[in-house]
Amino acid sequence: MRAQILCPGPSLPAAPSRDGYDVVLGVNRAVGVAPCDYWVMLDGALVWRISRPVGHPVIVCSHSMHKELWDNYLDSRDHKWLDAMSFKDKYCTSMEWAIFSATTAVICAASLGATQIDMWGADMAGTREFDGPMPERATRNEARWEREARILDRISNHLWTRGVKVERKGVGHAHPV
Repeated sequence: MRAQILCPGPSLPAAPSRDGYDVVLGVNRAVGVAPCDYWVMLDGALVWRISRPVGHPVIVCSHSMHKELWDNYLDSRDHKWLDAMSFKDKYCTSMEWAIFSATTAVICAASLGATQIDMWGADMAGTREFDGPMPERATRNEARWEREARILDRISNHLWTRGVKVERKGVGHAHPV
């Protein structure tokens, strides 16, 4: 199974259509760029307020964030929900992947059965997103990107031993993780 993960980084516009992908996961605001089957968000209320998904993707977040959305945003009830913590024992014993939405999306895709995971817009650099400056409260600095990239490398290497290939793809080139 092939999975496409759309992240909100500057290279997101280079992502191809979903043709050839069995499942598409959108990370945070990237769900507003193309139809996604799953919407991975770890900053529930903030992401909800600044995002406009195409369609009705299944929300992937923690139980507490889902409750916050359910209680405060009635239209969130139109989306099915998948507990991000339900993946915790399937692929990685460390919960380090659950710190960031992009790494959670990788574990989610693998848990859904993906053996090829292509990440678009996972630039992990700079302070801009696909459509300009970062939204409110977004923490984007070199230390954060280094930490997220290290975690992505670790889980990708672990998934590789289980037959799952993860690639960060960007404008004109791919970055095997």
